[in-house]
Amino acid sequence: AITPEDTPVVINLLGNDTDADGEPLTVSQINGQPVTVGTPVTLLDNVGNTIGTVTLNPDQTVTFDPAPGYNGPVDFTYTVTDGTSSDTANVRIVVDDVNDPPVAQDNTITGFEDSPVTFDPRSNDSDPDGDPLTITAINGQPISPGATITLPEGTVSMNNDGSLSFSPNKDFNGPVAFDYTVDDGRGGTDTATVNLQITPVDDASILAPDTKTVAEDTVATGNVLTNDSDIDNTLSVASFSVAGLPGTFAAGTTATIAGVGTLVINADGGYSFTPVADYNGTVPQVSYTTNTGSSSTLDINVTPVDDAFTDADEVVSVAEDTTLNGSVLTGTSSVDGPVTVTTFTVAGVAGTFNAGQTATIAGVGTLTIDANGDYSFTPDANFNGAVPVVSYTTTDGSSDDSSTLSISVTPTDDAFTDADETIFVAEDTTLNGSVLTGTSSVDGPVTVTTFTVDGVAGTFTAGQTATITGVGTLTIGANGDYSFTPAANFNGAVPVVSYSLTDGSSTDTSTLAITVTPVNDAPAAIDDSNSVPINQSATGNVLTNDVDIDGDTLSVSSFTVAGVPGTFTAGQTATIAGVGTLVINANGEYTFTPAANYAGPVPVATYTATDGNGGTDTATLSLTMGANSPPDAINDTQGVTEDTPATGNVLGNDTDPNGNPLTVTQFVVAGVPGSFTAGDTATITGVGTLVINANGDFTFTPDANYFGPVPVATYTIIDGLGGSDSATLTLGPVTPVDDAFTDADEKVSVNEDTVLNGSVLTGTSSVDGPVTVTTFTVAGVAGTFNAGQTATIAGVGTLVINANGGYTFTPVANYNGPVPVATYNLTDGSSTDSSTLTITVDPVDDAFTDADEKVSVNEDTTLNGSVLTGTTSVDGPVTVTTFTVAGVAGTFNAGQTATIAGVGTLTIGANGDYSFTPAANFNGAVPVVSYTTTDGSSTDSSTLTITVDPVDDAFTDADEKVSVNEDTILNGSVLTGTSSVDGPVTVTTFTVAGVAGTFNAGQTATIAGVGTLVINGNGSYTFSPGLNYNGAVPVATYTLTDGSSTDVSTLTITVDPVNDAPAAIDDSNSVPINQSVSGNVLTNDVDIDGDTLSVSSFTVAGVPGTFNAGQTATIAGVGTLVINANGEYTFTPAANYAGPVPVATYTATD
Repeated sequence: AITPEDTPVVINLLGNDTDADGEPLTVSQINGQPVTVGTPVTLLDNVGNTIGTVTLNPDQTVTFDPAPGYNGPVDFTYTVTDGTSSDTANVRIVVDDVNDPPVAQDNTITGFEDSPVTFDPRSNDSDPDGDPLTITAINGQPISPGATITLPEGTVSMNNDGSLSFSPNKDFNGPVAFDYTVDDGRGGTDTATVNLQITPVDDASILAPDTKTVAEDTVATGNVLTNDSDIDNTLSVASFSVAGLPGTFAAGTTATIAGVGTLVINADGGYSFTPVADYNGTVPQVSYTTNTGSSSTLDINVTPVDDAFTDADEVVSVAEDTTLNGSVLTGTSSVDGPVTVTTFTVAGVAGTFNAGQTATIAGVGTLTIDANGDYSFTPDANFNGAVPVVSYTTTDGSSDDSSTLSISVTPTDDAFTDADETIFVAEDTTLNGSVLTGTSSVDGPVTVTTFTVDGVAGTFTAGQTATITGVGTLTIGANGDYSFTPAANFNGAVPVVSYSLTDGSSTDTSTLAITVTPVNDAPAAIDDSNSVPINQSATGNVLTNDVDIDGDTLSVSSFTVAGVPGTFTAGQTATIAGVGTLVINANGEYTFTPAANYAGPVPVATYTATDGNGGTDTATLSLTMGANSPPDAINDTQGVTEDTPATGNVLGNDTDPNGNPLTVTQFVVAGVPGSFTAGDTATITGVGTLVINANGDFTFTPDANYFGPVPVATYTIIDGLGGSDSATLTLGPVTPVDDAFTDADEKVSVNEDTVLNGSVLTGTSSVDGPVTVTTFTVAGVAGTFNAGQTATIAGVGTLVINANGGYTFTPVANYNGPVPVATYNLTDGSSTDSSTLTITVDPVDDAFTDADEKVSVNEDTTLNGSVLTGTTSVDGPVTVTTFTVAGVAGTFNAGQTATIAGVGTLTIGANGDYSFTPAANFNGAVPVVSYTTTDGSSTDSSTLTITVDPVDDAFTDADEKVSVNEDTILNGSVLTGTSSVDGPVTVTTFTVAGVAGTFNAGQTATIAGVGTLVINGNGSYTFSPGLNYNGAVPVATYTLTDGSSTDVSTLTITVDPVNDAPAAIDDSNSVPINQSVSGNVLTNDVDIDGDTLSVSSFTVAGVPGTFNAGQTATIAGVGTLVINANGEYTFTPAANYAGPVPVATYTATD
């Protein structure tokens, strides 16, 4: 029989025994010892050790119980009896080796702070099988020689000999506990605890050297204790010393290092080193000592820096046409070296010029800047103004600077000369020309400013007209153009004109001398008339009243008579049928001899007068037979109203006795020099203008707003036949009228919350007197307000308009928009006007504030809210415009959704409503949301901080169903594929159906007759089936947790049967010399599965090769051996051989 170690086995000893008589058999002895039911018989090995017991059962079977831990063959004899006789047979039992797990014992170890401690926790551990033990895990984490496991207090490492070393964390002291697992190498494990006590020690201060690098001219600060530590003491600096300086400095005192700087180190370690100006290099090493007596060093290095220098911009000026020399480096220096100019540029000029080159600035001048800063600028002739800015670069050899040179060329007066003008023009011809022809100036265009005329009072501005009495009129424009119109028939020298000119910077005076050259003026023949009594001859001279402006002697060359054909030479007689005869002589004398008794008009005679120089003129001779009566001019009056022209006709009341038509020839005005030809305009200074036309029509136009007396005008009339008369025209006085004034409407605006002051009368005046405000009204406000009263406009503001027009409008807080129109009344004492004042209050941005939001929500719960709760603005509704999320790219418009990877989604609407949906199982701080709000005129930014509070997320672990081959250890994990968002899932306890008690994770459950099961906290498990056991393993139920919730699952294991190797038992035999021996090697071999055994092959010690069953092995000098497949064997010895036969090893197979 075969049984696993430590496992009893029941054997039916009588199963293959027989009795010839068929009598019942019973077991009577074991190994020759009487046996009774229930009394065990102890079996011993050949050295006396107990290897088990055999107990007779009531059914005559026996139970073999192997000694604990024993494995190997067990042989005993039993005797059967039928009551009368007996027989003895052999029994062989094979106890298969079964591994017994080791036993680990807790250890207590002592170590010291900052020192590793080496120990072997296996020293008190044991293994029932005596198997060597190996530590395989620390706190469930695998470990092997050379590996290290990190604990909160330090590290555990395994040495090559399997022992452990614990290295505590720096400065740690106190208790340390960890579990270790021992393995016997055959699947047996156990776990125990190592309890370490790390004893504190006094730690020396740890001071690290300090280094500091600082730029030149910069104070170096730091703390020498920052990188120092003392686990047991609070460090401070007690003193310090400086290499090269005598003595030691107490903390807080200042050490002066000549030519280098000053250093102070305070007790708290803070130090300050101030280098002397421009020092750079290594500072002598500083050594400092702490309150614990430890010392370290401070090394400071001052690195050189480029001492930037600054060159000031240059602003200079030079007079026009003058070379400017100077230096752009005056007052510029650098500690790093001499400052030089390297390059320069000129605005608007292409390229960069090296120092020493010359830049030509078109139309401006040339500029050279040398490396030493000297410059020379030569302006172009007559140039003045700003020179394009020059930018130049300077260097001290280590740094650069850029500056500008701004040159202004101030203008100088470039004198110009305008030549005097001497001009001739023909009599009666208008002269046009320019006094500036050929005149120019480099300083600007030359213009005429004023002019005077000899003998004419006053100075005339360019463009005005000078009237030179009896000579003509002259106008000179600013551009030099002039026009001279000589008086009719004037010739001779015109009074000299002196005119002043300017080119904007200087002036000149020149003269214009005009000479009017005479031309022959045609004579002016004046009509003649005469009347004689009836039957009397009329005589006279038609030339008497004729005029020749040149003084030429006039003569009559010819004449005609109306109605009489032909032209009559002077001296000829013209006969006018029925009227009379007429003769006009060359000297102008005429004689009209009327026909007898003729009375009435005589046909008009037209004569031609000549001056003998080609000039002629014609006039008429009007004769009337009978006496001509002169006309009668009657004085006229005409009323005049201010600002209204007065019209009338002075001939309306004049008469002519002969009924001749009357015409006005001229008029004069009292106080106004000269006489005016009918149709001319007489200007009455300060009063108005008067025109009297030849037909008697007159118009008097008073000056604007003039009222009062008008000088009397005297006019002359004629009847065309030589009769004339004069009368007066009396106008006015001009009666005043009320001059209406006009005040423009006012439209103004003012910012919200700002008082508006102004005047409604700005630019308003009246000729009748000062304008004042009397009353005003406001649209929508009841009543009329006197000037100076205050009108309150509900919800808008207050308005005061004073009599002088000054007004003040005070809007109510935050009001903006149109103000109801104010209508105000004005007066100048004689008339009134009404105007409006329209005010608009412009809105200003009333800043509003939106508070930051801090909210929380449970995990896996959507959060809805509003970021605008309690937020308002006087300027309008507050809305959200955009938002951003920390760590999320881009800006989101209101209403968009922001996806926060791994966190959730957030939408904020324009109305402030937001919705946050966390990602499944997310908890913790949500990245801060920054959102922008506006009230339409201003904006604000706030934050929304959301915290997702964790909740217990239930997890599920699936039941496990696994199988393993018989006699094979099964390793696996019940947590494969199991996780929880709340934390790592671990096994806490487990139970096994049919096995008493609950096992903590890591403990071993022994399932009798089945095997052992360990489920560790990390879910790993090991099932070791009992020897040759197959079938269902009792279900294991295990409990899991993720730290906040639990779950229960099952582990169902099935052990699949496998073929068990047979147990071949060694055989032995002996035989007399020269006799063959035979037997069967399979007789005592066992197959636990009951399979039929056979021999497949065999070998013989010392004989080469392997023999198949049935083959004969020849053992030289010994004999031959054959072992057949059925186990039968035959050994035939060599003749006379005696002695041991080499051992044969056979292989049994099932």
